[in-house]
Amino acid sequence: MATKCEPDPIVPDQNKIYGSYELNFNESENKTSAKAIFYLNPPSTTNQQKLELNHPANVTYNGDQLIFNINGRYYFKSFVGAVENQFVYTNFDDFTFTNGATIPDSIDLIITSDTISQQANYYFQIEGDNFLANEFIDVTVTSLSSDFTFGSTFDSLSVMTIEVSAQQLQELGSGKAVIKVTRRLENPDIIQVTPAGGNLSTQYSVQDTVFIY
Repeated sequence: MATKCEPDPIVPDQNKIYGSYELNFNESENKTSAKAIFYLNPPSTTNQQKLELNHPANVTYNGDQLIFNINGRYYFKSFVGAVENQFVYTNFDDFTFTNGATIPDSIDLIITSDTISQQANYYFQIEGDNFLANEFIDVTVTSLSSDFTFGSTFDSLSVMTIEVSAQQLQELGSGKAVIKVTRRLENPDIIQVTPAGGNLSTQYSVQDTVFIY
């Protein structure tokens, strides 16, 4: 009886794999998340595509192997507490690329009222210091009932007041919403990459829940 043979998987040129690493510490949840995405060709190019690594290639953080998410096509693992360690990517040819990741300085989210009317603009404050030239602040507000999200990105700040317009509040709808602020440092000291390149984003997040009526 004839048996059907599965074709061998195609192994891409290992020098064309671009590694994108992200480390996020969420103070409000006391959780560190490590994420890695591998691209065939850099993500800025028109012919890039996200890859699942060919066995035995793998990526670890803090010595633990990151798990591939088939829907988002990324590798991910979370840890309790603030965990600073190294991403270690071992490719199909058994070459290893190691990059340390340090959580940025903290940022504060100051909310004076957690109950918000849709009929007026809403304001909250962000505070932080020691900002670097390649740091950014990401602000998102997400409705827990509709999953509607809007966000903004700022270059840097010392003290900043953020405005959420009445129109944006109405688009979010009534119910609970999460305000999340992330301090993001791009490409800090990424050293070991393939010829295709790579990037490292380290982040510090804080969030709070409000009620919109």
